[in-house]
Amino acid sequence: MRLVFVLLLMAGVYAAAVGVSFLSGQDAVNGCLCAIVVSVVAGIGGFIPFILAQLAKKPCSIEAILSSTAIRLLLVIAGLVIILFFTKVNVMWFVFWLAIFYIAMLAGEVYYAIKAVNEQRIAK
Repeated sequence: MRLVFVLLLMAGVYAAAVGVSFLSGQDAVNGCLCAIVVSVVAGIGGFIPFILAQLAKKPCSIEAILSSTAIRLLLVIAGLVIILFFTKVNVMWFVFWLAIFYIAMLAGEVYYAIKAVNEQRIAK
């Protein structure tokens, strides 16, 4: 249920961003779509430690939380470098949308981690 909430949150943020970017012009749309690609890849990479911990039947630990944050940050930085150096995109719009998506991903991940830790404490 937690994962569904986080995915719905991100889908809503992406849909709202695409709608707003269509009102702002083609440069904003291109920046938004590139930022969506980077943030989806980083979001999937950031959830890998949580998924691996659950598959191993281990409780959500601080190591999984911290490693997911580090993985997501590194993937966002790598995506930022790749997009800025190898594509022709408006830098301001791309960085603007990427910052919004990163904050939304961070909020979703924090919510997911807090709920997982609280459920572990209740189960003990």
